[in-house]
Amino acid sequence: MLLILAGTIGVISPSGNEVGPFLSIEQAALLMLFRRARTEVFAWYTLAGSLATAIGALFGGTSRMRAEDRNEPVVTTVS
Repeated sequence: MLLILAGTIGVISPSGNEVGPFLSIEQAALLMLFRRARTEVFAWYTLAGSLATAIGALFGGTSRMRAEDRNEPVVTTVS
């Protein structure tokens, strides 16, 4: 169970672009399930991914702003 959790979290991309090993598996599964409406299904798949990325960015930015407003220490990244 720990390996499944680590493998799933390990392929999460901070840029919002999925580049992990699951992308090809997901797309192949979609093709097998929806052969006739393939283009429409891929469009919804892409839209759902983009919306999830946008909502995550909104949540991250909002939580950072609230922490700064309350003078709480915020985590910074090292580049």
